[in-house]
Amino acid sequence: MIFETERLRVRKLRLTDLNPFHAMQSDMQVMQYITGQVASLDQSKAKLKAWIDRYQSKKMEWPFAAELKASETFIGICGIIEANEIGYRFIPTFWHKGYGTEILKGLIGYAKQLGLKDLKAEVIIENKASFRLLKNAGFTIVEEKLCINTQLPEYLMTLQL
Repeated sequence: MIFETERLRVRKLRLTDLNPFHAMQSDMQVMQYITGQVASLDQSKAKLKAWIDRYQSKKMEWPFAAELKASETFIGICGIIEANEIGYRFIPTFWHKGYGTEILKGLIGYAKQLGLKDLKAEVIIENKASFRLLKNAGFTIVEEKLCINTQLPEYLMTLQL
């Protein structure tokens, strides 16, 4: 386990996460602001395995699995990338239930435990829900630029810890 919140547990990914992981990666609602493309089952399987394999080589790793504590149901992924950048995404069934706010608070607490002094986030401007989450958590806009993956305008945001 990496950390827990009131309702969620954050842990390392497992190969048994493939089905819900693929459901998330193959949903255009989820991927429209990340890569702009959905993943095939083979692509999801390869990505999951690659991320699991990387746990051995890095101190901070993206991503971790987010699951409901009560049922151990996989709901999405979250984590901190090497440059203190946070990321998260959830299966749409779990949107609008407060899990984004909860996981963001958990990631901020985890970053403080790691001794980080700040966090960064990149959010597509059209992704109003994610922007609102970050803003409500205290992140501020530093720059507007084009996303490398989607070519959509995005904000670079930071939070001093």
